[in-house]
Amino acid sequence: MTKNKSLDIVIPYWGEFALLKEAVDSVLTQTSDDWHLTILDDHYPSTEARDYYTKLADPRITYIRHKKNLGITNNFNFAVQHVTAPHCMIVGCDDRLLPECVAVALQTIGEADFYQPGVQVINDKGQLYLP
Repeated sequence: MTKNKSLDIVIPYWGEFALLKEAVDSVLTQTSDDWHLTILDDHYPSTEARDYYTKLADPRITYIRHKKNLGITNNFNFAVQHVTAPHCMIVGCDDRLLPECVAVALQTIGEADFYQPGVQVINDKGQLYLP
């Protein structure tokens, strides 16, 4: 596990693996490497997330699979309770970060107590969607 990072990124996971993979890949392509990623698998029936994590073998990523399904609220609470870095970003398992998200977040720390990032909505084909 990579320690001493400024930002813990946590992805609580339950759902379609392809979307989780995109979320993880978007963290891996950040322009800043001052992060540690934790994937919290809420006992999803498939082993694809675990298999992907094992294949990555990236020390910046921790994978935790709960022994039973906690539900979305308890999985989020678990995420917050296990943060060790000074700052935390919780990312939905169906979200993707833009490449400079971490760098911008770390540059602006201290300007506010809470941050809500701008988002781009995409459809089920991964295309930008303007509701």
